[in-house]
Amino acid sequence: MLRNKDIHDRLKDLDLFLLDQYKAKHGEKKTNWRTYEQEYAIRIKTAMTELEPLIDEAVSTIPAASGPGRPHELTLKQRVLLLLLQRLFGESNRMMASMLMIFSVLTGIDVSYKTVERLYSDEEVDLALYNLHILILKKKGVKDVDACGDGTGYSLTVSRHYASTAQKEKDAAKENSEGDKTAKSESGKKAKKRRPIFSANGISTVKKIFSEKFMRFETTVFEELVKMSDGEIEIKDVKNKRYIVKKTGDYFEIYSVKKGFIYSFKIQDTVSQMYIAGGISRISEKRAFDSSLEMKEEMKKDIEITLRSVSLDRYYSYSSYVDRFDENTTVYVIPKKNSTLNGSWKWKNTVGSFVNDTMSYLEHHYQREHSENGWSVDKRRFGWSIPQRRDDRIDTSDFCTLLLHNLLRLGAT
Repeated sequence: MLRNKDIHDRLKDLDLFLLDQYKAKHGEKKTNWRTYEQEYAIRIKTAMTELEPLIDEAVSTIPAASGPGRPHELTLKQRVLLLLLQRLFGESNRMMASMLMIFSVLTGIDVSYKTVERLYSDEEVDLALYNLHILILKKKGVKDVDACGDGTGYSLTVSRHYASTAQKEKDAAKENSEGDKTAKSESGKKAKKRRPIFSANGISTVKKIFSEKFMRFETTVFEELVKMSDGEIEIKDVKNKRYIVKKTGDYFEIYSVKKGFIYSFKIQDTVSQMYIAGGISRISEKRAFDSSLEMKEEMKKDIEITLRSVSLDRYYSYSSYVDRFDENTTVYVIPKKNSTLNGSWKWKNTVGSFVNDTMSYLEHHYQREHSENGWSVDKRRFGWSIPQRRDDRIDTSDFCTLLLHNLLRLGAT
């Protein structure tokens, strides 16, 4: 009979010798750079060959929009192609418009940087990009897959780097946990716990403070706060500024939303290394995870992809995350050091598999390295920042990265 002590003992074994045994057995894969360059050239050629016919098919089912206002300067096909190329080259909107001006002699396309910017919030383009995603997955034959998932962050400004900032915060948190409240991170700044803008008891007090601070909200926002259960939600004021509301009983805490980064999560096929679904959030990686699962659910009407298994980071080592997948999907996640058997039967079976057949479990779990490799390649290829401000345009930019990643995997063997 499995006990909590068995989990903790196995985790100790993992740290002491099991992980070393696993690494010794599997070794480190070395890249053959000669064949890699040849394969990469084939993938680029395949992507560029397939791109135009795929876009033609993706836009063919979208009726031309008609109504008041000036008609588009570009066809839908041209808009989709221009947006993908802009994300591929990593150029600013102004630089992309300048490049188009240079090549206008050959292409006949000459538009302003504002036209390029508006592509990120064009509803017709969004529909075409979604169709393109479905077509690429079908062409690659992605159906029954063993998947992995992981998240990362993108900077919204060139002055801040996500990985560096995240590491500094981890270092600061670690120093504070060791009992030195005045400890400083390597950046020289004190590690501070994030504080709310204000806290209050009761919704009437919250309304009063909002009024005193000239924070104006629609009536529907207050109705949402009245019905709110314990937890946290995001709200927007009339100027679209975002706030996080945390509620415990009748006690409310109001936080401003950090604008420096967005979180992105992708679900990936470990064999074809194609991204199946993705999501973003300004709040947390967990919200991005939720968004990616919602996208996969919405895709069911257009393509049926069955997840036989999914490998996740230790961050998702909770029964609530494991239960998000259906009963036919095996979840591989390393339990945290304080994990217990409390939870659903699916969680108990997941932990039991880890304890009883650890080596085989690790072989499945470390397939998630494909996710880490995918993020690394994407950031080196398309950049580590997203130069957009509006949520819809940030979402489109992230989705373009997903599409370009998949497009470049079409020719992979």
